[in-house]
Amino acid sequence: MSISHTVTLVLILMAIMIIAIFYYLRKPTSQTSIAIVVLGDIGHSPRMQYHSLSFASLLNYSVHLIGLSGSTCRPEVINNPNIHIHAMKAFPRIKFLPYIAFAAMKSMYMAIKMFIQLLIIPRPNYILLQNPPCIPTMFICVIVSFLRGSTFAIDWHNLGFTILSLKLPPKEEKKDKGKKGESGLIPPGSEAHILVRLAYHYERILARTAKINLCVSNGMKKWLKQYFNIEATTVYDKPPDFVGKGAKETEKRKKNEERMQKKGSSTLTEMGEVLDEQVENERKANELNRIFKLYHSGFDGFSFDKPKIAGNKKETEKSSHSSSSSSSSSDFTFSSITQPADSPTKPFGIDKTLDDPDVSKGEKASTKIYCPFVERDKDGRLKLKESRPALLVSPTSWTPDEDFTPLREALVKAEEEIRKRHITNFPRVLLCITGKGPLLSYHLSKLHELHLSFFSAHPLWLESADYPRFLSCADAGVSMHQSSSGIDLPMKVVDMFGCGVPAIARQFKCINELVKDNVNGVLFDTSQQLTEHLLDLLNDFPHNEKLSQLSKNVQSGTERWTSCWSRCAKPLFPPINRKKD
Repeated sequence: MSISHTVTLVLILMAIMIIAIFYYLRKPTSQTSIAIVVLGDIGHSPRMQYHSLSFASLLNYSVHLIGLSGSTCRPEVINNPNIHIHAMKAFPRIKFLPYIAFAAMKSMYMAIKMFIQLLIIPRPNYILLQNPPCIPTMFICVIVSFLRGSTFAIDWHNLGFTILSLKLPPKEEKKDKGKKGESGLIPPGSEAHILVRLAYHYERILARTAKINLCVSNGMKKWLKQYFNIEATTVYDKPPDFVGKGAKETEKRKKNEERMQKKGSSTLTEMGEVLDEQVENERKANELNRIFKLYHSGFDGFSFDKPKIAGNKKETEKSSHSSSSSSSSSDFTFSSITQPADSPTKPFGIDKTLDDPDVSKGEKASTKIYCPFVERDKDGRLKLKESRPALLVSPTSWTPDEDFTPLREALVKAEEEIRKRHITNFPRVLLCITGKGPLLSYHLSKLHELHLSFFSAHPLWLESADYPRFLSCADAGVSMHQSSSGIDLPMKVVDMFGCGVPAIARQFKCINELVKDNVNGVLFDTSQQLTEHLLDLLNDFPHNEKLSQLSKNVQSGTERWTSCWSRCAKPLFPPINRKKD
């Protein structure tokens, strides 16, 4: 065979192979399909999980949820037959490498894995990307969308270049020059790190290829239009129906019906509200008892005895000396947060060797009290103690845009003010800080240096199913999120509202779209303002009228994810009959 014939044969075979690959990449499917991409822990991406459930349940789409392994997804996501989870291993952290070198290696590694994963799944009609991070995922999604004939969509949670600017700040801090946008955030100027400026242009250029854009706030919508010339649709983060109030209302109705059957239906109207309060009290008591049982070591060192307020300087010094020398742990303490090496997602302090009260076989085991917050009523049911400590929960990802310095300062100042003002009705306060992230060790070491009597903070890592149940038992939530861009909204506050918990949130540009000051929460700019909020909301607990009113406002005015998504996002993703391609 001559060389020319060989070359011709090779070219023909290559052409056939290319056609076959191209056909596979664009092979029609009978069911509308969407790939949801997040370069992060899937289990810690609630909004993308809610997107998945909406596409799978409301539109009956085949959903391929692609991201990094780590935490367990919601049971509703795992058990949905239309949702297929593709969890990839994250790139290992190499400590001796400089950040830029590590980031480059990580981007290349994740780009290859993400590209391959998007090519081997059945052809998606849509590819929905969570942004940030945008490097390298946005470029990969643009390429795959072209190869597979998919519609590219972006869900804007924040701006990628602003996240990068926290890690690569300018060498010299300079005031913003030029005209600011409506959000107050302007594109990076010459003073910004060169990689931040490149990331901005990378994000701006590739984002314009998206046919559909969703965002989390109206402030972000305006910014995207002004600087990226992108028309986005605001889809606010909302709690799902199965978390918090929705689940609690179902439980309330069920227990009320059982009790009213015993008392007679004629008393339903006059006793309905009283029973609601009793059922809610009982629910919280049982949830706290269960959480304290499973995560008991996470609360080690917490004293439930209320500190005494000294009447004069000598008594103050005596009380302080007695407190520091006492063997009982009344100071601000932290339990061990070391996780087993073989189980990186195992919650702090969890002990699964204990039977869960909900599923225990013996009556004795199910009625044992594990939580000092609760006691028994005359009928033997669990209820919250009148003299219990206040429970604050602060969910965090321990990232640079969540600085806990103001919280540390506020706790110290609050302690000083309690003694200075001789506040006798202030409760003991348990502050549980939930979550994991890169700055966890740093902030915990700083908090560990404090020695307080009224406040005690404990890190707690909860399984995904336990997190909302525990959060719904909190008296208030604390959000330290300050936003790298000023135009995103904290999902953690959405979780609080979904569980009927008012928020004490840090002020930034767009937070008013979510937290209405003195309606569903309170806002603060400084540690002094946070101190005043703590004193104002927790004094005379659990009979503080302002805290009770905030809780009622939250419970009565929170829209759910399904209704918001159906109204705003659903029309943008119409079903496509692939067989007609």
